[in-house]
Amino acid sequence: MEAVASITNGSTVTNYTDINSAMSAWTEGTTLTLLQDVTVTGGDREHIYTNTLDLNGHQFATTGDYEILCRATLTIKDSSQSETGLFTVNAQRSGSLIWAHNGNLILEGGTLSNDATSAPVVDFWSADDCSFTMNGGKITGTASHGAIRFNSNCSFTMTGGEISGLTDTNGLFTGSTSAPFTVSGTAKIQNNVRNGVTENVYLASGKVITIGAALDPSASIGVTMANPGIFTASVAGIVSKDYISNFTSDDSDYSVSADGNELTLTVIEEEPEAYAILTDEGDFIFFRSSDYYEDGSYQTVTINDDEYDGYVYGNIESLNLDAWNMPWHERREQIKRAYVAEGYTIHPDDMVGWFYDCSSLESFDASGFDTSVTDGFSFLFDGCSSLTELDLRQFDTSNAEYINCMFINCSSLSSLDISSFRTDKVLQMNGMFMGCSSLTSLDLSHFKTPCTTSMYRMFDGCTSLANLDISNFDTSHILDEDVIGRMTEMFRMCSSLTEVVLGPGFTLWREDAMLPIGHWSHEDPDLLKTETELQQQYPDNAQEWSGKWTRTDIFSIDPLEYVVAGETAQLTVHNSTQTIRWSTSDPSIAEVSNNAIIFAHKAGIVTITATEQNTGYTDSIEVRVLFTDVAESSKYFFDPVYWAFDNGITTGTSGTKFSPNDNCTRGQVVTFLWRAVGCPEPEGSNPFSDV
Repeated sequence: MEAVASITNGSTVTNYTDINSAMSAWTEGTTLTLLQDVTVTGGDREHIYTNTLDLNGHQFATTGDYEILCRATLTIKDSSQSETGLFTVNAQRSGSLIWAHNGNLILEGGTLSNDATSAPVVDFWSADDCSFTMNGGKITGTASHGAIRFNSNCSFTMTGGEISGLTDTNGLFTGSTSAPFTVSGTAKIQNNVRNGVTENVYLASGKVITIGAALDPSASIGVTMANPGIFTASVAGIVSKDYISNFTSDDSDYSVSADGNELTLTVIEEEPEAYAILTDEGDFIFFRSSDYYEDGSYQTVTINDDEYDGYVYGNIESLNLDAWNMPWHERREQIKRAYVAEGYTIHPDDMVGWFYDCSSLESFDASGFDTSVTDGFSFLFDGCSSLTELDLRQFDTSNAEYINCMFINCSSLSSLDISSFRTDKVLQMNGMFMGCSSLTSLDLSHFKTPCTTSMYRMFDGCTSLANLDISNFDTSHILDEDVIGRMTEMFRMCSSLTEVVLGPGFTLWREDAMLPIGHWSHEDPDLLKTETELQQQYPDNAQEWSGKWTRTDIFSIDPLEYVVAGETAQLTVHNSTQTIRWSTSDPSIAEVSNNAIIFAHKAGIVTITATEQNTGYTDSIEVRVLFTDVAESSKYFFDPVYWAFDNGITTGTSGTKFSPNDNCTRGQVVTFLWRAVGCPEPEGSNPFSDV
C-alpha cells in the first residue's frame, strides 16, 4: 500500500499507510505531512503537544464528531507548490473544526473549511489565554457561526491570508473587548455574508481593531459594528488613518472615514456630483462639487482651496461610453497626470476606455477610486505609450467582467503591479497585455478564470516578456465560436519568453495559441517537449505536468564563413539530441554528408540546411566556397574579386581558379564593363575588328 502520511521527528521521516496510525505517532514536536487525501472519523482528539500539520496540497477531511482540541501550539501549513491543501469537516456534525482551549493556533497556509450547522471554523468561545496567528492560508465554508468566534480573553493576529466565501454567517465575530484583534501585512477579510447580507468582521460594542504594523495596499477588511463609530486603535509608529483605503464598511449606509488619527464608520450623506477637470498644465483631476458645471466647458474650479483653470467634464461615475467617445477624447493628448483630489472618492460604474489613446499620460494614481462596483475596465489604458509604471493594488476588481485590452499598446510600461486583482467573474481578458513590449515579467498566479471565455492575443507583442506565471488559469470555458472567442495568437511575438508556469486548469489549449518555438523542459527532468507537443499533450496531463516549464533555444548550426574548393569542413549543431537531415541548395557548388561534412566543389555561395527528423525544425547557413588561388582574405584583391564574382561581372578562369595574377585582354575588360552596366542590348555595329 502507498503511504498516506508521514511523521517527521527531527531528521527522521516515517511513512504510514494508515492515517490513524500516523495520528497516533503525531507526538510532541513532530510534523504530520499528508501524502494523499485522508479522512479521519471519531470523537474529540485532545491536542496537548506542540505539533505541525502540513497539508502538502492534500485534503484532511473529518467526519463524525471529530475535532481538534488545541491545548498547546498547533501550526497548520501547506508546503505544496499548488497550495491546494484543505482541512475540512462534513456538514452533518455540529462542532467546530478546531476548538482552542488554552492553546495557540498558527495558520501559515492551506484552507480551513467548515460546513457545520452550529459552530464556527475555529472556536475561542469559552477558552482563556489562547492565541490565533494567521500569516497565510484561507478560512471559508458555510459554518453557521463564521470563521472564528472570539468571546474570551484570547488574541487574534492576522498578517496575511484571507477569510472569505463564508455564506451562512459573518467572517469573524469578536465579542470580548479584552481580546486583542491585530492586523497588518496583506490581511484580507472580505466577501462573507450572513442571511444574504455582507458581514465580514463583526465588532461587538467597545471592540476595536489594532493596526499593529503597516498594511499592504492589497490588504482589505470589511467592518460591521454593533454601535458604529471609531473602530481602530493606533500603536506606536502607526497612524490608523493612513490605511483608510484598506477598510470598507459592510453596511452601504456607512463609509469609512478618519476621526483624528483613527478610523470610524460614519453615516453616508448624499455625495455631490462627480467631475473631472483637465487643467492647462495637463493634470486630469477628479473631484466632487455641489456647483453645476456645463459638460466640456472651460471653467475656473476651486478644489481644496486651490483654483484650477481647464475643461470640466461631468457625469463621471456613469459614463458607460465607447472608448473613443469619452467627452475629453478630442483633448486626450493633453492629459499627462490623472488622479483623484485629496479627500474625495470616485465610484465609477465602469472605466471602459477612460484613457484610450492618451499617449502623453505619464502617471496615474489609483488611490481615491472605489472600483468595488466597477464591472468594466476594457481599453482603460489603451495606447498610453508614455506610461512606464502602474500601481493598481488599490483597484477592487471583484465585480469586473471585462478587462480585455486594458493595457494594450502600453509600449513603455515596464513596471505593473496588479497583485490585488480578482478575476473570478471576468468573462473577457483578450488582448489585456497586447503590445506591452517593455514588460519582462508577469506574475498572474492569483488570476483565477473560472468564467473567462476569451484569451485571444492576451500576450501578443510582449516581446520582452521572459517570465510568466499563469498557474491558476482555467481554460475550460474558452469559446470556439469566432476568432475573439478563441485563444488565437495568445503568445504571439513572445520571443523572449523562456519560463512559464502552468497549472492543472489549463485543460483546453488550442493549436493557434502555442508557446514560442523551442524545447520546453519541465521541473521533472524526464519531461522535454517541443512547443507543438506541449500544446497537444498538456491538456490531458495537466495535473501531472503542472509547474514551471523552461525553454531552451531551438537547435542551430555554427556559422561557417569559408571553405576552399576541393577541401572539406565539419559543421556543428547545438541544442539538439535528435537525428539531423542535411541538404544543400546547389550540389554542384558543395555537398553535405549525413555526418555534417561539407565537400566543396567549385566557387560560389551555397545554403546548407539542417532539419530535425522528429520535430521538423530547420536552421540554415550560407557558406562561401573560395577559389583555390583567392583563399587568403589578407590579399588586396580578395574583396574585389568576390564582389565582382557575386555581381556576375566575372566568373574566374575555372570553377576552382580565378587566376588573379593573369593579364586581362581588351575583350575581357570590355566584357567586364558590359556586365557591370547590366548587359545592355547593343545599339549600332561594332567598328573594331579584334573585339
